[in-house]
Amino acid sequence: MCQVLLTKSLGEYTEFKKTKFSKNTTDDFGFCHAFYDDNDCCEALELFENAEVEYNGKLIFPSTKAEIVNIIDDIEPDEYGGISKKYSLGFSVEDGNNICDMLFGKKDYYSI
Repeated sequence: MCQVLLTKSLGEYTEFKKTKFSKNTTDDFGFCHAFYDDNDCCEALELFENAEVEYNGKLIFPSTKAEIVNIIDDIEPDEYGGISKKYSLGFSVEDGNNICDMLFGKKDYYSI
């Protein structure tokens, strides 16, 4: 039921397995990927280029790792990007600093 509502809202998609270890399929809408739990309810959305995300009036996507670390107080950065367990947010970087995608998960997504 949950997957049906999301796919009707976001439009056409292709379905695929993100990795060989994926339990469930992922929907590719072009500008984002939707990830589902065992009940086919969306547990995360991964946004790509052409999306904009603001937090407290400040643009965090697209932006850089340095900028987002200064804006969001609990980002745990690493060489690949960073995560915020508090906001269930993750991102990847290219060239060591430019954010190339941003993932928003359900509550406690990164605590699993």
